Amino acid sequence: MQSLTTEKQSQSVMNLIEERWDDLVGVMPMKICFPALEKEEYEIFTGCDPKNLPWSYHNGGSWPVLLWTLTAAAQKTGRTDIAERAIKLAEAKLSQHEWPEYYDGASGSLIGKEARRYTTWTITGFLLAKEFLRNSEYLDLISFDEFDLENDVKFCDIYRTYARGFQNPYDCVVVTYEIPIISFCFT
Repeated sequence: MQSLTTEKQSQSVMNLIEERWDDLVGVMPMKICFPALEKEEYEIFTGCDPKNLPWSYHNGGSWPVLLWTLTAAAQKTGRTDIAERAIKLAEAKLSQHEWPEYYDGASGSLIGKEARRYTTWTITGFLLAKEFLRNSEYLDLISFDEFDLENDVKFCDIYRTYARGFQNPYDCVVVTYEIPIISFCFT
């Protein structure tokens, strides 16, 4: 969606989502990460935070707000069937469940009062997904041009001079693009 991948890489991500649908989407689009951290990894990375138990909240929970990014990526790669399938899942439950923030990633169930009902980002994510599917021209409002190392290096040169003091102009390309949109690890 943000032109950080080649067409082949973008298609590979969409193929992965399609092939691992039950793992990555499940009964409610879409898991914030996969797989959930468990045992020692859970303890190290979350500090044993009880709201981030495996398959909950930021540790493998399903976040309907991600529906708009999935739809945008599907639309941009010509894989609208994936978006349609995900929206159909969301339509069947979100309104009935009062637009919760997230679902349990393993079972797809609500997380009691912690599901935080009527969250604006869930409603907005759903409406954006529907609108992107209806009118793909809106993708231009959120998409970047293709990655251009020469121009990005110039941006990084300015950024380096005024903000970070990098010695090599290529060092800050990583900083510029370090925000992960979706990350999955399969072992």
